[in-house]
Amino acid sequence: LFTNRYGSHPMMGGTPWRWHAQMLRQMAFIEADMEHYEEQLRWIEAYNELYRPEMLAESAWPLMKLRRFDDARTAADIGRRSGAPWQNEVALNALCAVEFEAGDERASYDACRAALMLHGADPERQSAVDFTNFAEAARSLFFLDEAEEMGLLATRAEVSWYGNPYVELGELYLREARFAEALAMLREVH
Repeated sequence: LFTNRYGSHPMMGGTPWRWHAQMLRQMAFIEADMEHYEEQLRWIEAYNELYRPEMLAESAWPLMKLRRFDDARTAADIGRRSGAPWQNEVALNALCAVEFEAGDERASYDACRAALMLHGADPERQSAVDFTNFAEAARSLFFLDEAEEMGLLATRAEVSWYGNPYVELGELYLREARFAEALAMLREVH
């Protein structure tokens, strides 16, 4: 309906172009939720053709899901080099996942730590996902005490739409045969 009325390339200032920009961004996120990663990349490209600041590091996630790890790393690097704080944050979080999926647990740990430290590992300022991502990376390297510490901090952080720190702690405690503590954490799952 929007493009029928204003065209597919609305000019900034003359039309309600902000609505169009927001629609393109939301279409990219919807395609990600539907696991349509090629389509997500096309929406990001369409947005970048028309609007600034560009979505740069946002391409890393769909590229990772397509198992194009080098391209995902490149997208994250471009986002980091842009100098925009938001792009740096998106890039580090993406690299955390990219390296984990690519099987480089140490690089994932380093990227997850860098993402967590952007805001000082402060549960008052960060989402639980930052803590649980780092906890998962620490667990993959058998840094179990660190994984537990980050999981506990995650329970104090802003709830994230992705994952649940109580589940993560429950799994960790089960692996350590700490059954009473595992049960206590699983009872906290919202």
